[in-house]
Amino acid sequence: MAGAKAYVGYAQTHPGMYGLMFRTERLDMSRPSLCHAANASFAGLAHAVGASRHEQISETALSLEQAAAIARAWSLVHGFTMLLLDGRLADILRRLPNGTTVESLLEAMLKATLGRQAGS
Repeated sequence: MAGAKAYVGYAQTHPGMYGLMFRTERLDMSRPSLCHAANASFAGLAHAVGASRHEQISETALSLEQAAAIARAWSLVHGFTMLLLDGRLADILRRLPNGTTVESLLEAMLKATLGRQAGS
């Protein structure tokens, strides 16, 4: 949960840098520091997903179910972030009770997703 909130928070604070991170044609992946950062990011995501599934996830070999869980988590948080940055969540947020934050909406989405995974 903390990692997802940090992901969204970073994007809100640094939208230009966040956008650049996903412009692969602008990134030089031959740079060791960039490869290290990408690998560390994946490791953090795999660890968080593994913790939610109560299992260890290897960074070098994934089962189909593990890969699906990682892609699902990233897609959910990244999609949410992009909708937020593009102003597409404004109408939903406007309809929520006063005091409901972007962070609480994200948390509710993640809890619902994790609950579904546990029941699968």
